[in-house]
Amino acid sequence: MEYWIWLTLLNGISSSISRKLINKFATPENIYNVVYEQLTKVFGVGNVTENIILNNKSLYEAKIILDNCYKNGINIVTCKEQYYSEYL
Repeated sequence: MEYWIWLTLLNGISSSISRKLINKFATPENIYNVVYEQLTKVFGVGNVTENIILNNKSLYEAKIILDNCYKNGINIVTCKEQYYSEYL
């Protein structure tokens, strides 16, 4: 789950770009582990987005958020789960 949070924390990555990346790489963990050559093949992903993804590999903040959610009984729903509404 921390990779989903990591993806949402990337400043400069819009929800439409996130969706394109998820459609191409299937999971945020795959996006996290992507190499430059793979990113260049995603339509709509330019140099700025590539640099944001490739230069922001810390999961520290994501793990803190995830830990706080668990401690406070907050469930996180991703767009790949059945509970996610297509209308959001």
